Amino acid sequence: MLIKTKAFVLSVIKFKDADAIVKTYTYEAGFVTYFIRGLYKSKKNKLKKAYFQPSAILNIVASNRENDNMEYIREASPAYHYENIHLDFDKLNVSIFLREILLYLLSNTHADKALFEFITKSFIKLDINDFNPDFHIHFLMQLTEYLGFAPNTQTQGEYFDLVNGIFTSNTLTSQHFLDQKQTQIFKTVLGTIFATNSNAKLTNTERQQALDIMMKYYEIQIENFRRPKSLQVLSGIYN
Repeated sequence: MLIKTKAFVLSVIKFKDADAIVKTYTYEAGFVTYFIRGLYKSKKNKLKKAYFQPSAILNIVASNRENDNMEYIREASPAYHYENIHLDFDKLNVSIFLREILLYLLSNTHADKALFEFITKSFIKLDINDFNPDFHIHFLMQLTEYLGFAPNTQTQGEYFDLVNGIFTSNTLTSQHFLDQKQTQIFKTVLGTIFATNSNAKLTNTERQQALDIMMKYYEIQIENFRRPKSLQVLSGIYN
């Protein structure tokens, strides 16, 4: 059976001399790995290798067979043309970092159309807007809504419980909580996301602390979550 769907390209791996293994998150089928034969060999191939770049947003026609390890793409065309995400050094590094996280989190997941829209719209915003050095932190915070562990903003307290996702004044609620200073940074990130037209930016020190906090939150909430290899590069840029 063939399906027509939009697809967000998470990674492209060259296989042997001319083939490619493309990992995607699709609108209709969730996470799908595609095998493209001869992508790097023939210029006459109707599947252009220029289409299959990391972060690409495509319209595809592809096979959809249950229990297959890899599917096949029959047709592909860009659903969005990036302007400068691959040319801007800061945007490129942020996109690499976020894709690495998404590749780990979305592997073997089913379709979530709201999540797909969030991912693609976020990468388009990263492309067309002036670079925001806090973009990746805001993305991680918003992503928690789709993963099921968004902070409970209806709770109050000077500490944030990383296990239960609540603000509290009782540090005995769990073994993992943020101290008062860390909690204030966490609240600043939340406030910036929900504020309308906010231009507030974290300082370099706060940004590094906020990123470390988000990584700890993900590690506690997601079993076997591992910090991306690109985290060290990203931290070096903004430190």
